[in-house]
Amino acid sequence: MKSRYLHRTLLVLSAFLFLISGCAYYNTFYNIKKDFQDAERQTKRSAQAQSAIAAPAPGQPNRPGQAGQGGVPLQQYQQVIKSCGNLIQFYPKSRWVDDALYVMGVSYFRIQEYSRAERKFNELIAIFPKSKHVEMATIWRAKSLLAQNKYDEAERVLKKDESIFVSADARAGAYRTLAAISDEQGRPEDAVEYLEQIEKVSYSRDDKATDQLRLGRSYLALDRTEEAKTVLRQCLALTRSPEEIFRVRSILASIAANANDYPLAIGYLLPLRTDRRFIDRGGDIEIELARVEAKCGNPALALQMLEGFTNVSATGEKKASAYYLQGEVARDKLSEFDLAKAKFDSAAASGASETLRDSARQASRQLESGLSALARIPVLEDSLSLLLSQSSAAESEESEIDSSSKDSLKNMRIDSLVQTAPDFEEMSLDEDVVDSLQIPEQIAQTDSLPPPRRTPAEMIADSIMRSLQMQDSIRFAEASERDSIALDSLSVLLEMSEDSLSADSLISDSMLQKTPSAEIPQGPTEEELRALKIADFSRRLVVAHLDAAAFYEFVVKSEDSLLAHLTMAIEVDDSSADHWRALLQYSLLLEKSEDESERSQARVQLSDISENDAVPHEMRNIARARLGLPALPRIETEQDIALRRAESMLLDGSDVSAVIEAYDDVLGMDSTSDAGVRALHAIAYLQEFELEDFGAAIETHSTIVALFPDSIFAEFSRAKIAEPDSHSIFLLSEEALSTSFQPATELLNAEADSTGWPPDVQSLRGRRFR
Repeated sequence: MKSRYLHRTLLVLSAFLFLISGCAYYNTFYNIKKDFQDAERQTKRSAQAQSAIAAPAPGQPNRPGQAGQGGVPLQQYQQVIKSCGNLIQFYPKSRWVDDALYVMGVSYFRIQEYSRAERKFNELIAIFPKSKHVEMATIWRAKSLLAQNKYDEAERVLKKDESIFVSADARAGAYRTLAAISDEQGRPEDAVEYLEQIEKVSYSRDDKATDQLRLGRSYLALDRTEEAKTVLRQCLALTRSPEEIFRVRSILASIAANANDYPLAIGYLLPLRTDRRFIDRGGDIEIELARVEAKCGNPALALQMLEGFTNVSATGEKKASAYYLQGEVARDKLSEFDLAKAKFDSAAASGASETLRDSARQASRQLESGLSALARIPVLEDSLSLLLSQSSAAESEESEIDSSSKDSLKNMRIDSLVQTAPDFEEMSLDEDVVDSLQIPEQIAQTDSLPPPRRTPAEMIADSIMRSLQMQDSIRFAEASERDSIALDSLSVLLEMSEDSLSADSLISDSMLQKTPSAEIPQGPTEEELRALKIADFSRRLVVAHLDAAAFYEFVVKSEDSLLAHLTMAIEVDDSSADHWRALLQYSLLLEKSEDESERSQARVQLSDISENDAVPHEMRNIARARLGLPALPRIETEQDIALRRAESMLLDGSDVSAVIEAYDDVLGMDSTSDAGVRALHAIAYLQEFELEDFGAAIETHSTIVALFPDSIFAEFSRAKIAEPDSHSIFLLSEEALSTSFQPATELLNAEADSTGWPPDVQSLRGRRFR
């Protein structure tokens, strides 16, 4: 009897325990689902209140459908992820494991951990191919890939098996994601096709309004303005989102302003002022009204409106955007370039995002370069005119010298022999605009005193001088005459007695005794100095005209001024590579002309460029490509061989000092060539990362920016020497640097969650984080 009673008690107790455990098991996922749905509702409200589809800042890509991080309940999503991990760990055979994987994937996506989200959706699709979540998990997987900029892979995921998208919501979601991928890849025609497909699917009113807005933008990208206006008006009639209303009215106002319909444009925006839903967006409304004024109204009034906004608004993205718009108005509408530059500088310093800050700095640099070029041109023209007149006067004076004054002429040449620098005092040049020409010392050094190692800037100055000497046609034309002058000067030196040499002479008595007469270095004559100065100022004038031409092409957008400066650059008597660059650019512009005579002139000039050995190799090949001729093979120079040797030393792990010396040798051959620029950049890299000599690295990067503003390395060097709030680390304090490392430090010190993240620090050895 007791045995039978005990058996019944155990059965009842087991059933009770099983019931309790089942309830706990069910409540686990019930709570997960409840918390997840609550987090999704908060995210949706946040997206509507902020701007998942707001217009991007200047220079920023348009990322439709990508919600911002603000307002997303991060901690709630993280708790959901942790609970899902516990469910999968303790109940691996539960019928809700696929639900848990799906919820985890969406939660990871919401907190912008896209690679983990992708992994969870992959697990769900691979382990539970028959799950009800497969079609939506596939779409979320594609979204995760899109967020990681894996466009091709995301597109393949959605197109691999379109039959899995059965429900209307899934088909609409797939088309919507494909449209977003097309937008990111610059294919608005494909985006239109996908968005038009959605119209054939029945889905919610809110989603339809959003898709109409996206479709309208895609139509605008294809210049299908009328169709864009139609769908945008439909969106305005459907949407209940204040953000979408604001954006649609702004776009429609912009379309009307572009059509110069000022009343219609203002009519779209004025109702926003009195709508209580936009009370807290008064500043945004004023900016949009200022855009309309700038496009088709009064640009000066637009500046005043924006000035009023910036005076009362706090530092941040909106204030920076207003400054940026002021710069555009002053530059494009009022041609007040100094004011425009000041506004762009203010935008960069007003708490702008990195993208807007970089755009503002780029615009400011373009203006600075153009204004500087326009200021240099008259100074260089006056200086060159003065040098040419001096040269003509000297030639006239020399032709009148009687043969009986040969001795005095020799004495004059002796004076010129020891002259090492030209006198610029009579020119009154602005040192900030035109650097004085430095002639390297020509006096030979004794064997016991090796020459000191020169800085990159000194190497460049010396190689530019030698490059000018080689390019100077006057120097080649008068070679024979200079030889005779040198011999005459040498004979005078040898005939002079020891007492006739002054104490200030740069050629010592011991040097004359020890150095064979044939090896006495010859200083530049006055004619040579004048020829070098003329060649240098001619080249600088050509470069200034090229900079001005770029200013009128890309900033002011005035083709007439562009052609005028290219014409003036070509007319300068110059034989440098910059002359050929100007001629090539001018020819390419003439080639697009509707005038047959100008196109014929362009072909003749391109033919001359392609056949002239004096033209740089790259320019010859550009001309040959335009004429349909085969490209010329590149001939490896001695400098190219030296550069390859230096790079081999770097890869082989040679001593850093020896590698820098090798690059110095490359730089000294010709700093104006591509190999010279590469050598200079390599030196900057070694100074920064190997020697940790940041001062020298800054100097070298500054040299690259100053001398080679158009080189492929200039933009990188600008970032290196920029203000501390950009990419540069040179000027950051230890305290500022520590804040950059803090997120990584916190990550490594955090306790691992149920997914095993973050991993143990030992497993990260040998890896680099950023």
